Amino acid sequence: MRTALRLLLALVGAVVVSESAHAGLVDVGVGVSAGAALPLEDGAGTGAIVGLRLRLTPAIPMVAGEVSYSRVFQDDLETVWNDGEIGLAVDDGAFGVSSVDVLFGNVGGAAGLKWYGVIGANAVDYALGDDESEIRWGGEFGAGLEFEVPALSVSLEARGTVMVLAWEEGSDRRLATLTGTVWYTF
Repeated sequence: MRTALRLLLALVGAVVVSESAHAGLVDVGVGVSAGAALPLEDGAGTGAIVGLRLRLTPAIPMVAGEVSYSRVFQDDLETVWNDGEIGLAVDDGAFGVSSVDVLFGNVGGAAGLKWYGVIGANAVDYALGDDESEIRWGGEFGAGLEFEVPALSVSLEARGTVMVLAWEEGSDRRLATLTGTVWYTF
C-alpha cells in the first residue's frame, strides 16, 4: 500500500512539475535506473537495484534537485539486514529506498559530457514487529557522469553512491550502488 501511495504522489508531483517546465521555469527529466547494490557489511553478497528518478534543473545550471524510488534485491536480505527485533521491511525479496538529492557541479547548461556530485537523504521502511513498521531517515553521497544527446532530449548517466541506511543508533548500515540511468528531458 505504501509503495502505491508513493507512486501516486510521484505522479501527481510530476504533473505539477511538468506545468512548470512548460512555462520554461525548469527542465524536467525522468529516468529509469538499474545497477549493482553492494552492501558494505561482512558476508553480504552483491545484489541489484532498479528505480525511477525525477530531476528538476532550474535556470541555474550548477544545481538540480532529484527525487527517486528504488528497489534493492539481494539473496541474503534476511541474514544481512535484520538485526534482532528490527530489520528492513522486505517485500517480494526486496526493500524500497526513497531519496531526495541535490546535484551540484556541471548539471545543466550545454549538452555533452557532464559531471556532478550528489548529496541527499533517504527514507527506508523498517519492520518493528507483527504488522508494525516505521520509516527511518539516512543519508547518501556520491558522484555522477552524464552524456547528453540534445537532438533527442536523451542522456545516459553512470553514478556511484554510498547510502547510509538508518538502523539503530550508532550502527547505521551502508550500501554502495553503481547504477546506469537513461534520462529523457522535457
